[in-house]
Amino acid sequence: MNDADRSVLPPVQTTIDGKSRRCGIGIEFIGVEPAEAARIVASTVQGEVNKMSECEYKMTGDSAGAWKVERDSALKQS
Repeated sequence: MNDADRSVLPPVQTTIDGKSRRCGIGIEFIGVEPAEAARIVASTVQGEVNKMSECEYKMTGDSAGAWKVERDSALKQS
């Protein structure tokens, strides 16, 4: 196995409570309402959409974990 075949893990892999660290990725875009973006994500990962509020949706059922779509509060205020 060469170096390109290995995953690079951070030096600290657990939180102070002993739980696995998690990673979040933010993607910003315009022109799609949160409900539609949530539907697209759920369709892609074959998950279910759970509406948390008008501005926040959580998709569950993906083996990689839960996904979240939310409206950026800075944009909401404008």
